[in-house]
Amino acid sequence: MKKIGIVAVSLVTVCIVGLLIMTLYLNQRNGKKFKQMGKNEDFFRQFFSDIESQTWCKVLITSGYRDTEKQKILYEKNPDNAKPGKSRHEKRKAMDINLICWDGMLQKSSSKADWKAKGVHLVAKKHQVIWGGNFTNYHDPIHFALR
Repeated sequence: MKKIGIVAVSLVTVCIVGLLIMTLYLNQRNGKKFKQMGKNEDFFRQFFSDIESQTWCKVLITSGYRDTEKQKILYEKNPDNAKPGKSRHEKRKAMDINLICWDGMLQKSSSKADWKAKGVHLVAKKHQVIWGGNFTNYHDPIHFALR
């Protein structure tokens, strides 16, 4: 019985340490992306904080500001992306995210229904943010943008 208790405490300790390391990593990585958002930094920080509170998931920012040259490259790879000069990312008004959750990860390939099940669309609506899951011509549930 004593060995089971030691193993259980060890597992809990490993999980807590892992969670702390992941949180530190995400905070550092996301912090750099937030800084690039200029005057919209505080808005996106609050918005994603609300998403984390609502979903009990951690936000991983996959894309924020990008210059026109980067947008051109993305458009050339996939013409469903916004044309250079037309992307909200270039204007520091859009960010793309994944969600790291206890029951898995939500990403671009995840269904719109999975994102909705977490309530992400409700947080976007509350903040009056455009959610890519509502796009009619291009399914992009990771995309969030200011109007």
